Amino acid sequence: MKKALLIVAFLCIAWLLKAQNLEFMDGHYYKGGMVYTGSAIEYWPNKSVKSVQHFVNGLEDGISEIYFENGSIQEQRSYLEGQKHGNWFIYNSAGIKISEANYRHDKKNGIWHVWNDEGRLLYEMYYSNGEKVGKWMIWDESGKVLMERQY
Repeated sequence: MKKALLIVAFLCIAWLLKAQNLEFMDGHYYKGGMVYTGSAIEYWPNKSVKSVQHFVNGLEDGISEIYFENGSIQEQRSYLEGQKHGNWFIYNSAGIKISEANYRHDKKNGIWHVWNDEGRLLYEMYYSNGEKVGKWMIWDESGKVLMERQY
């Protein structure tokens, strides 16, 4: 009986892993030949979550997350109907935010920041509908202004 239960458990796990396989074709995600709506979770070999993505009608939609193997967050990306839309964040392995970007309908929009691994601000940039705007700043590792430019 235990052997039968182990076999059934193994088959269920194998089916679940196979069920996560999505195919990207012609700008859409498919599963079993059908446009996919739902979530996809990928795992590291140590069984911790590697990524979580959400899809509606074959397009990425919502917040996607990518994790380091230790389980800490590496990236958060926001999509709307397959387009980059909203805030995107990148963290280093120590959990410090090192990048912040904003998109609106697949175009850079709003404030962008880049920090070093200690959290010191290195870049501040602004976009509007994909175009550079406003005052851009670049600092060195000590905090000294290296460049200031108006767009």
